[in-house]
Formats: sequence, structure tokens, C-alpha cells
Amino acid sequence: MPDRGWLALLDVPGPDTVPVAPGLHLLLAVGRAKPDRTAVRVEPGVIGTGPALAVSLVLPPRGARPLFDDPAVVHAMRAVLRDPHRAPLFSTLADGAIHWAGAISGVDPAAAHPAWWDEDPFARLGPRHRLLVPAGVLRPVPLPAGPCHQRHAGAPWPWGSFPR
Repeated sequence: MPDRGWLALLDVPGPDTVPVAPGLHLLLAVGRAKPDRTAVRVEPGVIGTGPALAVSLVLPPRGARPLFDDPAVVHAMRAVLRDPHRAPLFSTLADGAIHWAGAISGVDPAAAHPAWWDEDPFARLGPRHRLLVPAGVLRPVPLPAGPCHQRHAGAPWPWGSFPR
């Protein structure tokens, strides 16, 4: 089983967390085991050494997470595909194999003009957090060639593959 990427937004600091806003700490990990009970899956390729980023993190609470096939989620994914230059960092978040658990997108802090925060296609699907993530935590990864908007084998969209 390949390693998975994990993300959690915590209100208490921990040994592997990074402060990203007053009272908020981001936990990012790569591995098979879930590092925190609140962690959700993220594309592991976005975890790593990269520049400082202004991040829009949409993270609905457990119990309010729609299916990936929900029309609102599909519409937001299509909006991201229509504007692949909107954010150099992007991944959906997954809770299990079928539930959409949120989305993360990030840009250079100088490019995060006030309207950028409001243009997140996923913002209407759950609470959005505006975060400033320091260098060395997240790595921008270009979107793969589309036009697919389905996740594969429970992997965060737009990465993953069908089993061989």
C-alpha cells in the first residue's frame, strides 16, 4: 500500500504542527497511519519543501461532508479545471473512499489579492480558512492534464489512478 498524505487543522500546537493563523496549526504528514483522528487525506505530492503560500482551506466538519459525486462538488471541480492557473497548489481532501472532506489551494502571498480568497470554487461548500503557510511545508504541483473530474480509488482529486 503506498503512503498517503494527511492534513489536519488543529487549535493546539503539536510536535509536527506549523502555526498558520492565530490559534490554528496545520498538521501535514506522509505515511500509512492517520496522524490525528481529525486528519483527512490530501495528495502526498503537495507535502514538502516549497515557498511560503497564502492558502484557502475549505474544511467542512464530519457529518457535513458530501459525496464526491454531489453536483456542488463536481461543479467546483469543473471550475478548477477551467482555470488551471488559479492556484499553483491544489488538492481535494478525502474522508474514506467516497466523501469529499474539503479542498486546499495556495498561491504566492503577493498574488493573494483580496478577491483571490473569495474566488475559491469550493468556498460555498464549507467553512473556509485563510492561512499563511511558511516556506518548507507545502509544494506547488501543477494540475495533471484533464478533462477528468473523478477521483480514483478514493484518492484525493485530481491525482490517483485506476488499479491495474
